[in-house]
Amino acid sequence: MGGIIAFLTIGVHRSYFAMEDLLTAGTNSFETRRGIYQTYPFMFSLDETPYDGPPGVPLAHFSMEELVSLQDEDQELVNKEKKKLARRSKLPFGSRAEKQLEKVIMKEQKNKQELNRVPFNVLSDEAFADKEKFWLALGTEITNVCCIGITRSGKKVFFAAPVLDSFSRPVGKYDKASFIVTDLKGELLLENYTMLKKRGYLIRVLNLINTYQSSAYNPLQLVVEAYQKFLDPDGKYTEVEKSQALDSAQKILNTIAFTFYENPDAKEPFWGDNAQLLFVACALVLVEQGIKIGTEDKITIYSLATMVNEMRSDEILSTDHPYLQEFVSETQTEEALFRKYKKQNTLDVFFGELPAGHPSKILYATIKAASKADSTIGAIAAHLFSGLKSYLMRGNATLTSQNEFDLEDIGFGERPTAVFLVIPDQDKSNHALATFFIDQSYKVLTDKAFLESEIDNKRKCKRPVVYLLDEMGNLPLINDLDSKLTACLGRNIRFFIILQSFTQLDKYPEGLKDTILSNCGYMFYIKSPDETTNKMISGRLGNRRVWTMGRQGKFFSLFKQENESLEEKELLNVTELEQLQFGENVILRIMTNEDKEGNEITAYPILNRGKNRFKRHYTYMQGYKEMAWEEIPEVNGGGHTKVQLEDLVTTLDPNVIFLDEMRRKKEGNLMPETSNDGITAPSDIRAIEKIQIDREKALYSLYKLTNRQCKCTDYYNEATLDLLKTQIKKTIIQEKAYRDTILSMLLHDTLENFIQTLLPMKSQQHFTKILQVLQKVEQAA
Repeated sequence: MGGIIAFLTIGVHRSYFAMEDLLTAGTNSFETRRGIYQTYPFMFSLDETPYDGPPGVPLAHFSMEELVSLQDEDQELVNKEKKKLARRSKLPFGSRAEKQLEKVIMKEQKNKQELNRVPFNVLSDEAFADKEKFWLALGTEITNVCCIGITRSGKKVFFAAPVLDSFSRPVGKYDKASFIVTDLKGELLLENYTMLKKRGYLIRVLNLINTYQSSAYNPLQLVVEAYQKFLDPDGKYTEVEKSQALDSAQKILNTIAFTFYENPDAKEPFWGDNAQLLFVACALVLVEQGIKIGTEDKITIYSLATMVNEMRSDEILSTDHPYLQEFVSETQTEEALFRKYKKQNTLDVFFGELPAGHPSKILYATIKAASKADSTIGAIAAHLFSGLKSYLMRGNATLTSQNEFDLEDIGFGERPTAVFLVIPDQDKSNHALATFFIDQSYKVLTDKAFLESEIDNKRKCKRPVVYLLDEMGNLPLINDLDSKLTACLGRNIRFFIILQSFTQLDKYPEGLKDTILSNCGYMFYIKSPDETTNKMISGRLGNRRVWTMGRQGKFFSLFKQENESLEEKELLNVTELEQLQFGENVILRIMTNEDKEGNEITAYPILNRGKNRFKRHYTYMQGYKEMAWEEIPEVNGGGHTKVQLEDLVTTLDPNVIFLDEMRRKKEGNLMPETSNDGITAPSDIRAIEKIQIDREKALYSLYKLTNRQCKCTDYYNEATLDLLKTQIKKTIIQEKAYRDTILSMLLHDTLENFIQTLLPMKSQQHFTKILQVLQKVEQAA
């Protein structure tokens, strides 16, 4: 009888059980809430509760009741396991069970510590009554993230703002991440400024909407630093290190020039390609001149643009052209120079006369080789100038005239840094500055990480660095973005890119789109109407088995034949993705391989839907005041707002760059040298005395005796002092110590002592130049 009942029971079960419950090949499912609970650490929603753990991306929200329920279920399982192991430990050879029991007890204590951190006052104080209280599961894997959401779908309140919160919340000194945020309209800055300042952040803002309320940023600053190392006036570096520094300077300039002039749709790429070469050539000599004469304040994009524009317009039409005269020498007459450069401009003269081995000379030669034999550099210079027109506007010119960013501090400073790149969505004329910053900051951080590896062998930033690229689809192309995403994680750098659809990446060269997306360990989908995007997400989610039933028989027959079958259906099809409600999302995971206990797991996608949808960020972080622009000290009263454009104008001075042996010979050092043993011959002493007496007479003739006792700063006005300082720096380049002594006398001593300091100058040509300037000043007075 029992066998008959068993047979009937099995038959009924096989006839009517849910066939879709069978786990068959090729199907997928969403992660369970218990699975999420067992995999990720939790952070409480209110930041009054400390979070002592690594930063991470919020992947799910758990109510207080749900987490308590899961914890109770866990506790029941733990109690059963404890009882079973306790019995086994009493048996002979029970030492293994004892060790397992110890592990279970430790696990129990750890879980209690993690989830019982909420201070009582947070739960009971009326001040917190209006705030949402729940737990956030954090994905702490070091990985890149792509977030997809159409405009107004909640990208800011469900992703961008929660990321700023969760990555700045950890209490560990180097667990707090630094941020570089592209922030259209500045909303993320204004809404999160108070929170970040409270958490100890250094705030910097590159405001491209209103450049007068911004931190100053000069994209040529890194070039200056690299070229200083190449010039190596103090002899600190090896030839290899200097060559590497020159390569670094040129690479930075190549990237800037590429952004300005690269146009894949250009019908005649000749102009864009050669404008890039000329930009690099001009920038190198501008930087060299600024370093050598101490006018680094004139190394700006505005200075370069105005310099090129002025020099390309200055034609050589006669032998007595002042610029041509600078190159006259014993081996090169003014007639020969005029024949060589007739009807060309001063840029042609400057680059044409550069020493053969100078880096800019090589670039100029490349341009000439690609041009017609009788062509000038003027047409290419006009194209170069055209690409820099937006930097002639006062706002952009002054913004890029100074630099307030220490890029190394972003990843290696004692304090975390948050940089907000505030970008206009309607005007793209200076979007390039934002991409310069992204590219240059990444280069500085990776270079520093490599240098740090020589000390600790870690090759990574001290603290996490997050590039939170909101509305990345509206930015210009980011140079080598695919390479950055593939290499950044090992340097403790993450890229979180926020798009409206995958098609926004179509502007990148073929193949790069797939590389970019395939290097994102989390795909955070909110909502998109783009069919290509939705098909890709639906395809990656996979399929599930569904039960279907069919019925056959004649129309009026009471006896029908029913057929059951299983079919595959998408976990979420395109229509269902488009119909996700506000706060609902789907998260695809690639980088999650283990749960909290170290057990290997399958990373099923997460569906936050219905009661499990995300809560708006401002419902639990509402205690922080939203700032107004006028209330943020970092963007008001910046030094760059006081810069006068006329102070940035410069031109290329041949006497600064051309320091080869031939020009040094031309200078004619008339002052006799002392012998090797320090003893000067009597005849040389008399010659030196005569030269100094003649110089003293010439200088004394300019000033009354009573005036010579005045301090230079009292005798000359500020403009004259600046003129004299510039002339001294331009004239005396090699003898740095002597130059500094003269400048010190000019700024801190009397005219008499200043005159006496000029007398022993070796080069008569140098002395004559300075004397001529002093004479002009006195005549003007």
